[in-house]
Amino acid sequence: MDDDGLLEQLLADGEIEAMDRAYCPVHERVVAHALHTDGSQTCWDCLTHVKGPQ
Repeated sequence: MDDDGLLEQLLADGEIEAMDRAYCPVHERVVAHALHTDGSQTCWDCLTHVKGPQ
């Protein structure tokens, strides 16, 4: 499945609610992230998961 198909599937399944660009501590720069309904984010490239505001 290509990235567009995966994104559409994750959105349809409710796994993520949007995509955005955010700072990734692994890449040490701003890259694409999946935004989850709990406020957490996952880097689209390296899959590093960062918890949202507590």
